[in-house]
Parts: sequence; structure tokens; C-alpha cells
Amino acid sequence: MVNQTRLDLHEQQINQLQQDVADIRSSISLLTDDRNEAIEFRKVVLAWMKSQGKQPVDTSGSSGGVFLGTVTPGNVP
Repeated sequence: MVNQTRLDLHEQQINQLQQDVADIRSSISLLTDDRNEAIEFRKVVLAWMKSQGKQPVDTSGSSGGVFLGTVTPGNVP
């Protein structure tokens, strides 16, 4: 009886872990899709900026879109 109870508990834990793994995989897939969309969006914006004759401030994407330079009336992008 005790062994069966332990086996049942272990089976429940295994099922929960399998569900957790499935949830994590789903989240990773969604995050990957979002990242790919963001990359494509940045490419489109960069191409548009180039077509407008504007120079991008940072093409690495690491700044998070924050412009850290000094803007004065003579050098407004």
C-alpha cells in the first residue's frame, strides 16, 4: 500500500514536470517568434531610414532604441 502511494505520488510529479516542460517549450517558441518579428521590424526600419537618407544612430540593437548622444540645434538627426 505504501509503495503504491509513493508510485502514485511520483507519477503525479512526473506528469507535472512534463506539463512544466511543455509550458516552457511553448514560451520559448513564442519568445523566439517575437524576437524574429522584432529583428525583421528593425531591418525594415533601417531600410526605410536609408531610403530617406538618414543615418541610424545604432544598428546593433543593443541600446534598446535609446539615443545617448547630445542633440543641439545644429545636429538634430
